[in-house]
Amino acid sequence: MSKSAQFAWQTRENLGNIGLSSRQESPPMPSQKTFRTKVALAKAGRQNRPIPQWFRLKADTKVQYNKKRRHWRKTKLNISPAVDDVPTVHISVPRNDPLLSQNS
Repeated sequence: MSKSAQFAWQTRENLGNIGLSSRQESPPMPSQKTFRTKVALAKAGRQNRPIPQWFRLKADTKVQYNKKRRHWRKTKLNISPAVDDVPTVHISVPRNDPLLSQNS
């Protein structure tokens, strides 16, 4: 086995071990997208296509191409999660906290 192949094998093995330990911890938020986000992404995917060839061949149209074509890396969609989808974090502070009494 060559040195580069041995290094690549060792690197893959080490990365696998690192991944196992990080997978055991629970993520702070769920990884699944909400249905509302999925619908918005599906609509954007349907709109992001060239115009049909038969439409281009029509005699009375002047449309040659889709002006609103979007590249996935150049133009982003700005799909933000809905207000209901964002988890709320509640922090409880004791009433006898010395840090709060200093500022007051």
